[in-house]
Amino acid sequence: EIMITVAVILVIFLALGSLITNFSYLSSFIFTRIGSQSEMNDVFLRFLDELRRANASSDGAYVFQSAGTSSLVFFSDVIGNSNTERIRYFIDQGSLKRGLVVATGSPIVYNTNTETILTLVKNLTVASSGVFSYYETGGDVSSTPISYPMDVSKIRVIKINLAITETIRGIELIRNFTTAVTPRSVLFQ
Repeated sequence: EIMITVAVILVIFLALGSLITNFSYLSSFIFTRIGSQSEMNDVFLRFLDELRRANASSDGAYVFQSAGTSSLVFFSDVIGNSNTERIRYFIDQGSLKRGLVVATGSPIVYNTNTETILTLVKNLTVASSGVFSYYETGGDVSSTPISYPMDVSKIRVIKINLAITETIRGIELIRNFTTAVTPRSVLFQ
C-alpha cells in the first residue's frame, strides 16, 4: 500500500514538473513573440510617419536621394524645425539602422560626417531580393517592382520587408513583417 502511494505521488510530481516546464516554454515563446511584434510596430510606425511626410530637401534636392534593396535615403522634417533632415534606413551586419543628418548652415548643407546612427532591429535575415522594393503605381505592391538602375523620380510606393530570426529554447524561428507606404509629396505626380 505504501509503495502504491509513493508511486502515485511520484507520478503526480513528474506530471506537475512536466506541466511547469511546458508552461515555462510556452510563456517564453509568447513573450518573445509579443516583444518582437511590439518592436516591429514601433519601427514601422516611425518608418511610415517619416516617409509619409517626406519632402524635397531644404537645399532643393528631390525627396529621394537614393534607393536600393538594402538602403533608402530621403528627406523629411522629423524634428519640427522647418528644415528637412536627411534620413537613411540601411542594413548593416544583420541589423536595420537609421541615420539622421540635420541640415545646417547658410546655404543649407547636409554634412554626412555628422550623421547620427540608431540601430532599430537586430537579427535580420536578409532575403536575396533585399529589404526595400519600390513601385511606380500608387498603392499596388502586387505589381512588378521598379528595376535597377532606378530613376528615383518614378517611386510612388515603398515596401519594406523584414525577416527577424528569433531563437526560443534552441529553436530558430523566422518571422516576416511587411508594410508599404506612399509619401504624400509624390502621391499625385
